Amino acid sequence: MAAIRPSSARRPAERTWLLLAPAVLFLLFFFGYPVARLLGLSIFDPEFTLRNYEAALTAPVYVHVLQTTLKISIETTLLCLVLGYPLAYALSSARERVRNLLIIAVVLPYFTSILVRSYAWLVLLGRHGILNEAMIGLGVIDHPVRMIYNTTGVVIGMTHIMLPIMVLALYSVMRGIDMNLVKVSDSLGASRTQTFLWVYFPLSLPGVGAGCLLVFIFSVGFYVTPALLGGLRDTMLAMLIATQIQELLKWGFAGALSLVLLVVTLALFLAFNRIMGLDRIWGGDKVRDERPSGVGAFRVPEPARKALALVRRALMEGVEWLLTAPAEIFGRLCRGVRAMLRLPAPRARRTASGVGLSVTAGAIVVFLLAPIVLIFPVSFTNSLYLEFPPSGFSLQWYRELVETPYWTESLWLSLRVAPVSMLLAVALGTMGAVALARARFPFKDAVFSFILSPIIVPVIVTAVALYYFYSQLGLVGSYWGLVIGHTVGSVPVVVVMVAAALKGFDIRLENAAMSLGASRTRAFFDVTLPMVRPAIIVSAFFAFIHSFDEVVIASFVGGAANATLPVRMWVDVRQDIKPTLAAVSTLLVVFTVLMLLATNWVQGRRRRSEGVRP
Repeated sequence: MAAIRPSSARRPAERTWLLLAPAVLFLLFFFGYPVARLLGLSIFDPEFTLRNYEAALTAPVYVHVLQTTLKISIETTLLCLVLGYPLAYALSSARERVRNLLIIAVVLPYFTSILVRSYAWLVLLGRHGILNEAMIGLGVIDHPVRMIYNTTGVVIGMTHIMLPIMVLALYSVMRGIDMNLVKVSDSLGASRTQTFLWVYFPLSLPGVGAGCLLVFIFSVGFYVTPALLGGLRDTMLAMLIATQIQELLKWGFAGALSLVLLVVTLALFLAFNRIMGLDRIWGGDKVRDERPSGVGAFRVPEPARKALALVRRALMEGVEWLLTAPAEIFGRLCRGVRAMLRLPAPRARRTASGVGLSVTAGAIVVFLLAPIVLIFPVSFTNSLYLEFPPSGFSLQWYRELVETPYWTESLWLSLRVAPVSMLLAVALGTMGAVALARARFPFKDAVFSFILSPIIVPVIVTAVALYYFYSQLGLVGSYWGLVIGHTVGSVPVVVVMVAAALKGFDIRLENAAMSLGASRTRAFFDVTLPMVRPAIIVSAFFAFIHSFDEVVIASFVGGAANATLPVRMWVDVRQDIKPTLAAVSTLLVVFTVLMLLATNWVQGRRRRSEGVRP
């Protein structure tokens, strides 16, 4: 009997991979199959043909749209890197209290609805927006400057939305850099700029690669912000795909454009993965711990190495100036204020680079938070149009939200869809994460990549594919069609977060419980699950916010009868910009803050309860 027990104990572990079945089957049926059918329409329209691809890749108007998409995506990525790097560096080097404040400033816009943030830039940059009115009032300009419905507005809006992603990707790498290497460089006589360019920056390259990859992939498939802030010349590929379906009903050509967009996205992802080893981010099995981090994680070709050296030399003086000039200006202002108020000089003087970094990080934080904060006073105006500052105080727009079925019905629908979608995603994602973290089976990396594919594939492709698939099943305009569509995008998030928590869990604790007589199932629920519960709670929060704020899939599959709150906003903001939208946006921001506070309270309570245990 003693010889049989180890074999029987291993059998549950060998069957752990079966926990993947629900998530994989769900995504195969409601994601993989619809996308494959959509792409199939591009070559069978209705018979085999390549004319859709010939038009998509040769017609000047469509080539221009592809070029515009890549141009705007590259500009957004570079601008996010320029703004995100100093803010992420300030995050990693700040004191704990300052770091917490900076993280809040980054996380709040990240969780705020994309539609709300895009609308905020309409309020800020419009012809009669806050910025134009302020410059006219100060005498800087005589006539309003056109800052939206052009490429400038699109790049600014997309940069504001993508910047938190870049900062978080950079910060996740920077906080793991050994600062003793920086101290050694300083002790050997290198200047701060030399230490940064030759020691710190190469070690942060994985974060740079990951941030640029994520921002570019999301930018290439972006739909909401370019549609709101751009003009006809700024049409991007996602907008063109939507037009082919919603206005022209050209399914085959939409499938061809979707494949072009998908190929661009996947090619970039695979190229970055090849160069930077980004499969470490997704937890791939092919990358082992012995693979070095930083610049040694990949081989830089000799021509690229020489070019990088030239760029570093050219940047030396530029970086010195960028770090010193803001500090000099800020220092003169401080000395002037101290002289006017007769304040004593500060006890400890900060370095010029430290002051320059603080000023730069502060300006970027203002860029992140200003559009969200300025919506609040606009929502209380008594005027029939947007104005800042408001001419008078009124709650009429909030009363309109409460008293109008147009808004209350859509809010109620969102509150009905989001919890169910969250529960489905958490159930499917948690089971899949357990299997991926514990089980060993062939093609594990391929399965993991497939589960992550709804994040990588542009959302417009998923939305159009589901719309075509639902139209044949009779799910367009249905409640469960919305739930399923939102769950497709939430499952990968839950899998990534829970799998990361399980990989950090000491499996010996579970083995100890089983050695004391507990079954594997009971050991998991009594030992492992309580330890990873915070990750499950946070992933549930992500899934809820994703469903509650999702607009692209909901606008395609929801139909006119089942329009969620974001879809109502989407329709109104494209037709008539009224203070009612500012009131809705304000409530959504407050709701997001409350959700963040609730999640933080749950995690804090959990940590406190664990701390009092013997």
